[in-house]
Amino acid sequence: MSKGQEAMDQCNTHCYCLICANNIDVPKMLDCQHTFCKTCIQMYYEGSDTTQQYRGQETSIPCPICRGMTKIPADGIAGLMDGSAGIRNNEGKVSAMGAKTRQCDVCLFKSKATIQEAAYYCSKCTVNLCDLCNAGHSQQLLFKSHQVIHLANKDAPNLLCRTHDSLQSKYFCLDCKVPVCTACILLHHCSHHVVDLRSALSLHRDNLRTLLNQLGPTLDKMEYKIKKLHGASSTHSVEKNGHPDSPGNHSPSMCSLSVDISNHSPSRYLLPKSQSSNSMTTLRNVYLNVENIRKVFDLSTATLEASQSRNLLYVYEDLVARIQTILDFDIIQIENTREKILAKRGIGDQLQSTPPSSAASTCSLVDQVNSDEILLEDNCTEPEPSLLIKPNLIWKLEKQRSDVGELYNPCDVDFLRDGSLIVAEYDMINDKNNRLKLFDQQGHARDVLAQGKIRPLGLAVTQDGNIVVTDCKDKRLKLYSSTGQLISEMGKGQFGWPYGVAVNSRHQIIVSDAFNDNISIYQTDGKRVKQFGSSGANSTQFKNPYHVAVDSRDNIMVSDSGNNCIKVFDPFGRFMFWTSEIRKKPSVDYGEMRKSKRKKLKGPRGICIDHKGNILVADEYSRVCMFDECGNFLRNILTDEDGVKYPEAICCSREGHIAVTEWNPNNMLAIKLFNMYE
Repeated sequence: MSKGQEAMDQCNTHCYCLICANNIDVPKMLDCQHTFCKTCIQMYYEGSDTTQQYRGQETSIPCPICRGMTKIPADGIAGLMDGSAGIRNNEGKVSAMGAKTRQCDVCLFKSKATIQEAAYYCSKCTVNLCDLCNAGHSQQLLFKSHQVIHLANKDAPNLLCRTHDSLQSKYFCLDCKVPVCTACILLHHCSHHVVDLRSALSLHRDNLRTLLNQLGPTLDKMEYKIKKLHGASSTHSVEKNGHPDSPGNHSPSMCSLSVDISNHSPSRYLLPKSQSSNSMTTLRNVYLNVENIRKVFDLSTATLEASQSRNLLYVYEDLVARIQTILDFDIIQIENTREKILAKRGIGDQLQSTPPSSAASTCSLVDQVNSDEILLEDNCTEPEPSLLIKPNLIWKLEKQRSDVGELYNPCDVDFLRDGSLIVAEYDMINDKNNRLKLFDQQGHARDVLAQGKIRPLGLAVTQDGNIVVTDCKDKRLKLYSSTGQLISEMGKGQFGWPYGVAVNSRHQIIVSDAFNDNISIYQTDGKRVKQFGSSGANSTQFKNPYHVAVDSRDNIMVSDSGNNCIKVFDPFGRFMFWTSEIRKKPSVDYGEMRKSKRKKLKGPRGICIDHKGNILVADEYSRVCMFDECGNFLRNILTDEDGVKYPEAICCSREGHIAVTEWNPNNMLAIKLFNMYE
């Protein structure tokens, strides 16, 4: 079973601890009703700066999720309430939801010994379908207009109301943060802000993703600092006591600590005081805290795969609160503890001067990096001079998100013929913020098109200057003139969640469906000439395909966000290759052997082709990566050091300009224009 599947199983049973992200061992409940492992909450209490003010009386502990204070009994953590009853209630709640494995309805009527598990549901035929039967269903011309959805997403509209069990909760109260039915709205929520349940789930998912966008890079930097901390600590220990394995040195090696964390339960992490000094216990707890945060991050990332599943409703609030606590308190606490260890051991200067390669050469407690590192050959060729040029910022527009403002959730961007920009702004709640906005070459707002008439996620400018928009509200493509006049609509009833769009040299429109996990090709007359892809991780499958782009040969590039890669297809939808690997090139002084850590793309979003044929990709590591036309990584052209954070969409002009839109978890929105090549 994969880690992601294990995480989702824990997520579905509601029996996991949001400190270690494992099944709860010896559950202890705080006054706020949040439950954790006894060992985890004990370690959290002992290491939290927030409790230092109570250290004299040892009376209170802040909740790792909601920061509510709980009075500690006289006998300590062991005297906290038993959380077993809460776990049983959560198990019953999930059981009552009725989440069961469904069989394929078509296979039931076949003379087959094995009936396949259903993965899809056709709302028109009202049948469950396995992968094979769904393929046959999609080939029938009679069924072309039917809407087939993933079976997991069928749960959302079929959620029964807890108060009125005969009615379905098709809505969600944003004020009370609960799913509600029609009767609930009329009786108790008539003055509240209520939205469609699917819209609320999508909003939950977007908010969780933006928080993870913020946590991911922060966690990566912290893990790297901890690796350097151990490298410097080990060097300091060797200089002071001799070889680390000598009888006089009782500090456990990095590799042995790594085995302890990866293979044992949380209760085994803490060494008895007789076997470990306070300093070593503190160091070990720092490693454990970072490892646990990584597990929470992985659990939250796996939760995003629930997409429109109703399970997201029951874990969203706790996950978001825990991630916010990690960002606001836990990361700061770990950093403070790390600095205290450095100051106590007098190795701060040594750590600062330690090259990354020496720190990465040891076994890591947080993550085994041996499989992720490669040795760059000393005969690597020097990068092309043009690749060393850093883009220069021409102008930027940054705004704090408000109800109705100058900028709101810029989801996509493209260049018009005159070099000005057109931006698709999206709002799930307020239609006044759903619009196409034009900016001149100096970044001044020039005009607004189709305000309140669309809910755009993607846009592309055709060769004749018209604008193609993916409207997720009406679930179709819309073609507008440059003045905002609606010319035509296409794809009615054929999309689940139309997202990215691009136009090739044949005047064909390529659009991604992030709900049905496929790509469609349309002619300008509205006829769909090709559809390819399905849900999965294979070469011709997708998981949340967001943006699309085409190169000069009309090859199709897809940012397969859920599979963390870019997939490339020929103009007819035949798979060519994919790329997900990031290899950092050596610097110009490449004479000596150097190690470089290999990273993968993480949740790629915007994608475009520059005027030299290179593929540019924005991902969740706050960067824009450059690949050549064959998918080989060249370099990161923009990172957070360039002021780019949480890039959502990107596009390039023929003049070598690149536009980047940002959707920040702190509600800071931005459009930035760079000059790529001088």
